[in-house]
Amino acid sequence: MRAARIGGGALAAALLLLPPLSAQSVQERLQLAQAAVQGRQWQRAEQLLAGARGGSIGEAAAILHLRGLAEAGLGRTQTAAGDLERAYELDPHGRFYAGDAGLALLRANAAEAASRALAAATQEEPGNARLWQALAVADLRMGRNRAAAAAAQRGLAAGSGGLAAELHLLAAQALGNDGQIDPALAEARAAAALAPALPNAHLAVGILLAERTPPDLDAAARQFQRAEALAPDFAPAYLQLGKLWLRRRRFADALSQLRRARQLAPGLEEANYLLAQALARRGHLAEAAKLMQEYERARSARRQQLANQALPTFIVE
Repeated sequence: MRAARIGGGALAAALLLLPPLSAQSVQERLQLAQAAVQGRQWQRAEQLLAGARGGSIGEAAAILHLRGLAEAGLGRTQTAAGDLERAYELDPHGRFYAGDAGLALLRANAAEAASRALAAATQEEPGNARLWQALAVADLRMGRNRAAAAAAQRGLAAGSGGLAAELHLLAAQALGNDGQIDPALAEARAAAALAPALPNAHLAVGILLAERTPPDLDAAARQFQRAEALAPDFAPAYLQLGKLWLRRRRFADALSQLRRARQLAPGLEEANYLLAQALARRGHLAEAAKLMQEYERARSARRQQLANQALPTFIVE
């Protein structure tokens, strides 16, 4: 017998056959919500869980977990992170609770809480390279460079598959931040070898070649040019090549690169600063002064934003 296709009217009629939500047990709601989440039916999952109350800690945690996943699917990053973190706090041993909470907290820019949850998740699932990658990102955001490098390398050891190039880049960034330029360069080169079409990999190799002792500026320039060729709208490549030409006193070339970087990313503060320097070297003092004023205003606004973020949470603006 051929299965009948359910059209709009038939689907609506089928949904009417579902028991009212209030008549369903918590376990029934959880099962239906789980199926809805797996089917990426976020609003349906949210509807099923509306007003649900667990009769046990396990049920309460499951409700929060599924609701958080639905909220994440609907783009409500902050509320999703809160629900997923509460689910993990209620039931730290719930399957995937720590990992889901950590990933949501990372998306919500709560790096410290994300790091705690992801550290627990990687202990539960040491073979999950995605969790190690997320832990490396969280640790990087907090300036824990050695921990970030270790997490990225654990992800590589876990069998990273398609994440390998990104994990090598995270390790390169962490090691470079820690002043370990040669090990960082080895990681960046590994990323470029695995993903030769990835502009970020060539950018990282170029930056580290320029920073090592002694620097290899010619090789660095070739890496930046490779990144530009791969991604003509990739502003960081133009910025770094302009910075390199400024360092080599090739001011006309620096101007060309830095103008392009600023055109592609007007909010790139370093591009304004370096472009002002190049303009001044070429005698364009008025334009250089204007850019420096823009740079100082942007830097002052960023400092104020960071200061506001550091205010105690009980201060209400």
